[in-house]
Amino acid sequence: MNNGPIKVVVFANTGIEIVKPLYDAGINIVGVIESKDRHTITNPIKKILTNINRFITGRDRAQSLREFADSKKIPYLTYKDKQPEDVADWIKSLSAELLVSHQAPILPEVVFTAATFGSINLHPTLLPKYRGSNPFFWMYYHKDMTAGITIHKIDHDIDTGGILVQRSCSVDYGTSAEQLERDIVKHLAVPALIELITDFNPNLPTIEQPEDSPTPYARRMEDAEYRDLILTKGFNIKQFWHLLHANQQWKTALIGELYDNAYDWQIGQYETSEHDHPFGKLILDKKKVGIAHPEGVVWFERRFNLNRFIANRVLN
Repeated sequence: MNNGPIKVVVFANTGIEIVKPLYDAGINIVGVIESKDRHTITNPIKKILTNINRFITGRDRAQSLREFADSKKIPYLTYKDKQPEDVADWIKSLSAELLVSHQAPILPEVVFTAATFGSINLHPTLLPKYRGSNPFFWMYYHKDMTAGITIHKIDHDIDTGGILVQRSCSVDYGTSAEQLERDIVKHLAVPALIELITDFNPNLPTIEQPEDSPTPYARRMEDAEYRDLILTKGFNIKQFWHLLHANQQWKTALIGELYDNAYDWQIGQYETSEHDHPFGKLILDKKKVGIAHPEGVVWFERRFNLNRFIANRVLN
């Protein structure tokens, strides 16, 4: 369609998760945007302490989007401190032909129409189901074991634009939403984006979405509502254990005052047993914390994390 590779700006709040594989595949990325730089360490004390911890644990520090962009000489912009008109002008200054969005905020028209051919969004469910910013919780809540991705055009509403590509996969019990998101991005979304962008056709037909979604809007909620939702609906213990993997809100909504952010907290296993504890009661057992279910107990495990200790106790 073009005389050369289409010029793409990527707006991603997931670090280099989609930017690097798109770049490595030869996609012509002329600019990257994120809401704010949350990953580049600028505090010199934190940088030293973090490097010490990385050396001790043997883990490499993840490269931030800003660092990746700088290393490839790709223009970089933070969105949060800019006016929409200025962002649109920046996109136009790069002669961008397409804006690709992944976990970006709701974009005003002046931004999503700034690129020549408009904008497309990567949504981590099979639209029109689970429109909104908290799709995994509601997918898990509705006991939906089919996951997927949707690449759709951005329009004036939220996750309602015409569908360009959809791909799906099954979900195993106990898969965390974080792991599921990584898997569907790597194995479904990135290949689909590469294929779509490489041979991009602005006139490609889309599947128009119905006005109404078959599922409620995938909203975020306060801890009290979250707790009421998961402790009142009829989940057996396996389904309840799986639902807890939908996000990290159990840490504050269920663990509450026992939650210590200097530790890594993980969902452990569940066990069926008879007991007299009410649903939702916390159970303490040495290094583990459990939550009572009518059919047994779901256990949580915690491990000390030096990075978290530094961030939340030393530098906070």
